[in-house]
Amino acid sequence: MPGGLSGLSVLTPAAWWVLLTLAIPLLIHLFSRSRGRLVRIGHIDLIRQARQLQVIEVKLTQWLLLIMRLAIFSLAALIVIGLATRGLDSSDTPAIFVSPAWLHNSSESDIDSLLGSAGQVPGSRVFLLQPGFPAADREQLITGRQLSLTGTGDFTNVLALLSERLSQENHRGRVMVYATDYMLQYGSRRPALPRNVEWRVSQPSQTLQSGSEAPQVLITHDTERQADANLIISVLAKLKEHRLPGLIWERMDSSLLGETPVKADWLIHLGVNRLSEAQIETHDWPPVVLSDAGGTITEDTSQFVSLPFYPFTTFRLDRFTRHTRDDPRDSVTAKANVLLASSDGSPLLQESQHGRTRLIQFNSRFNQGWNSLTRQPEFPELLLQLLSGNTRETLRFSDARIDTSNLPGKTDEPVSDIPLPRRSLQGFLAILLVLLWVSERWLSERVSRERR
Repeated sequence: MPGGLSGLSVLTPAAWWVLLTLAIPLLIHLFSRSRGRLVRIGHIDLIRQARQLQVIEVKLTQWLLLIMRLAIFSLAALIVIGLATRGLDSSDTPAIFVSPAWLHNSSESDIDSLLGSAGQVPGSRVFLLQPGFPAADREQLITGRQLSLTGTGDFTNVLALLSERLSQENHRGRVMVYATDYMLQYGSRRPALPRNVEWRVSQPSQTLQSGSEAPQVLITHDTERQADANLIISVLAKLKEHRLPGLIWERMDSSLLGETPVKADWLIHLGVNRLSEAQIETHDWPPVVLSDAGGTITEDTSQFVSLPFYPFTTFRLDRFTRHTRDDPRDSVTAKANVLLASSDGSPLLQESQHGRTRLIQFNSRFNQGWNSLTRQPEFPELLLQLLSGNTRETLRFSDARIDTSNLPGKTDEPVSDIPLPRRSLQGFLAILLVLLWVSERWLSERVSRERR
């Protein structure tokens, strides 16, 4: 395939079903057998004077007609599905891209100012910097701002989306990007752009996410477990000081658990009695529950355990409660996925899902007499990662800032290793379709005349 025709895309991929029409000429060719006609003649010399056709000539003509008809249907299908090239020209007028993070921190007056600046140049176009790159007017920008304030907007991968857009459309005019200096929105993959852009970066003071990112924590514990609860509270205080400024927590006796509704994002349960599946499904439990399992049956092991997600962290495990995963009486443990195990394979840290609640079971205690895990300097961060899970992982550093001058600039290398054409193939396919149709009609009529 020539280099200029590589990397083609289609505008309507679902329309590939049109290619099923290729079965029409095939079925006609296979099942349509024309019967010979009875021709009355007056003399045998008339037969001798008739043109004699070789059988092989007839077959070649039929195969050529079949190929031409298949090509006609194929070209028609490609036109219907919208075969196009990735690189399309644009006008010389400026193109303005607005990121969701900029909308999140803008006001209606800011949007009016942006549109007023764009209106001073006739033909200027405004696009939302999100998948699909929809053209935007004032109403759509206001709607996008409202969606971002409700927390349904996607603030990430702005640079990757911009690189994709500039690679697909050859903007000949100015390209301006309205964004903020939040590091989160630029994504982890930051490709170089195929051309220079003008950054209009704002530096808002408020947080990127609507509301407080810090969760509410409820700590329930038995009376004899107050020391463990105090240790957890000291860890939460460190997280509030350095990582989650809005973090709040409260403590409650575990005997009251189930009597009052739990209004928290995270529940940390420290008690002898383990939580059952019936408890979790009966009450309106928070999304994340962390429970330890410091029962009366313990093992004195004095072994060292490495954390697979923190390979340089090893803690000493003195005692833990041994549980059997295959025990049918313990439905919570049977459904759990082992995140961390002891040297003999006994589960230490397990995770299971019960409805909307993610239950994390630690088969030891947050007590320095049971293990040295809480003495590790990285324990606050470990606890935060364990409770946050994947849903909050991308938002942990959402308020970190970036200088756009440090972003990758224009690359001198082509976006694709093979140069892409800049025009759509629709017109070329239409001309080729007409030529094939005319040729097929001429050959078909010629064959019909010869049979007479």
